[in-house]
Amino acid sequence: MTSNVVSLAAHRPHLAGNARCTACGHEWVAVAPIGSTWLRCPVCETERGLMKGPVQPNEGELTFSCNCGCDVFGIRSNETGNVWIYCVACGTVQDPWRSIDE
Repeated sequence: MTSNVVSLAAHRPHLAGNARCTACGHEWVAVAPIGSTWLRCPVCETERGLMKGPVQPNEGELTFSCNCGCDVFGIRSNETGNVWIYCVACGTVQDPWRSIDE
């Protein structure tokens, strides 16, 4: 039997958490590179696994949230090339750099 154990230090940064295969329903604890969308299921070996919950920051990492309490944001742009970040819950335009400088 082969081992699936790898050194996490060699693969930082990475995602880690509960995952579920959309093909066979198998659930497992997955580790994947940042930016991964589909995960390879260890049972059926299809790339149909997904992380079960939202990606959360590691303990001690800087986080940002809107005054409404939401920490999920979108990015919009217009035809003139202006880009802004907005809260998906209340729509307020965000400026995370201003809060760091203040």
